[in-house]
Amino acid sequence: MPLTNPGQFVAISTWNEFKSLTDNNGLLVSGRGKNITFVDKALKEYWKTAGAGSAPTAQQAERHLALLSDLVQACLTWLKLKKGKLKTNKKGTNVNNRKFFISNMADAALKNIGFIIYTHGLYTPNQYGSYVFHKSKLKTVGTLHFGGEVGRNGNHTINVDPHYQIERTMYLHNKTTNKVKTSISANQVMDVFEYIKTNQIRENKFSMPNFGSQREQNKFTGKVNSAIRKVFENGVDNLTIEEYNLLDQIANVGTKRRDFDVMSKDQRFAFMAIPGENGLLYDASDQPITTQDYQKAQHRENMYAMDKYGNIIFKIMGGIRQGGDLPESRQFANKFNHSSFNAAGDVICAGMITIQNGRLLRIDNNSGHYKPNRDQLHKCVSILDDDEVDLSQCQVILFEYRREQYQYDDNRVMKTATGTFKYVHTLQAANFVINKELRDNNPERAMEPD
Repeated sequence: MPLTNPGQFVAISTWNEFKSLTDNNGLLVSGRGKNITFVDKALKEYWKTAGAGSAPTAQQAERHLALLSDLVQACLTWLKLKKGKLKTNKKGTNVNNRKFFISNMADAALKNIGFIIYTHGLYTPNQYGSYVFHKSKLKTVGTLHFGGEVGRNGNHTINVDPHYQIERTMYLHNKTTNKVKTSISANQVMDVFEYIKTNQIRENKFSMPNFGSQREQNKFTGKVNSAIRKVFENGVDNLTIEEYNLLDQIANVGTKRRDFDVMSKDQRFAFMAIPGENGLLYDASDQPITTQDYQKAQHRENMYAMDKYGNIIFKIMGGIRQGGDLPESRQFANKFNHSSFNAAGDVICAGMITIQNGRLLRIDNNSGHYKPNRDQLHKCVSILDDDEVDLSQCQVILFEYRREQYQYDDNRVMKTATGTFKYVHTLQAANFVINKELRDNNPERAMEPD
């Protein structure tokens, strides 16, 4: 079981106590900006409903968890906003003092959440998954439990490869209206490009939508001509959303759409690999995780990404129909990529993972979307070690390659400047944590077979 008896229920400050600690010398009421008032509000609501803050009964547990979760999120939002800020702000308030007290209050609230989950057996993704996620986030943005040199400070995250940046751009553009959690994939952009190239569509040579006026038609033609010219001069990596949509409109390759699924935050809670006190990895239902053995030829891939707070999110891919939560007509049109875990946002590392009965057996950095390097994989494994995950039987498969530079030849065929060879090292995880420069001296494993 990953969550052992957390001990006693922890006393949480009243609002008057918290106010006296976080005001400047207890006098600057005007110094309480709108961000800290969200913490004030959550704390007041907790005390108003929870009474003296004593351990809840089974009937009160769900309500207590909701109130404590609101308090934690308010604290973490404030801490994230103040991360890296000056010690004293313009109003003279000591930001570091506030960070200390707000971090302590978030820590106490999280301990109580753990107590309630353990006492009443509330192991669900919404309760337990979010609890673990927020604990890791506090290690990143708070002043407590940084984990020494392994500190989850976000300075070693990696962004998506430039060739796939369109996925993040389109997601951010569409997320307010995107109800099925999908976004345009880089492959879809390439489909449009291939259609334009294959059909030799050039400036002023494309099908026109029906317009109400010649002026609107001329405006559309000018924008499309500009987008076509940009694609053939610079490739597809730097298209704007408007340019992509214009090209998609004239290419009309809707039957080939290859969108990618994006995990919601709640889904990430459900697919977390949670370190237990015994060194094993558990899911949010308190069950030891077993993935499939990694077999590339059979596409039995178990993908993972470590988010910027050090949480491992994983998905067992083999034999699972993609897009099961989508309408029937779209269920086979979407793909799950490493970029799906965090909506193509920054991660610490990504690749493939193998877990058997909770024990971590294999982890690598084989992700085409992120192309993590040695440093990112070492950071990932070091965080797992810091979380006391048992690495005694774990192999690290380190792929070393440079990010590919995309270019196009005179015939508009995409090529790369760096080639595709990847050097592979098979290393013992525990040794890799100690020595980041560890190398595999076996020449037979020096290069990945095709």
